[in-house]
Amino acid sequence: MGQPVIFFDKTMDLFLYQNVTEPTRFRDGNRPSKPDYIFTEEENLVQSIQIEALLGKSDHASITFECQLGVEISDDVTVKHDYWKAD
Repeated sequence: MGQPVIFFDKTMDLFLYQNVTEPTRFRDGNRPSKPDYIFTEEENLVQSIQIEALLGKSDHASITFECQLGVEISDDVTVKHDYWKAD
């Protein structure tokens, strides 16, 4: 069993979503490939993925994306006294 198979199996075991669906590597004489990954635990956390220009003289493109993150705001306020400052 090769390394790529082990890597793929591990991502499947962890139920990760691979969000990059377009090629990100473009080398003359070769077929474009997708060696870059953005893994998430939830399907819709990453949005607006764009494959941008190649990085300098590299054959890899840059990737820009937006993450949909939630923040839980709590109404509970706990007052803690700082006795060292005589509060």
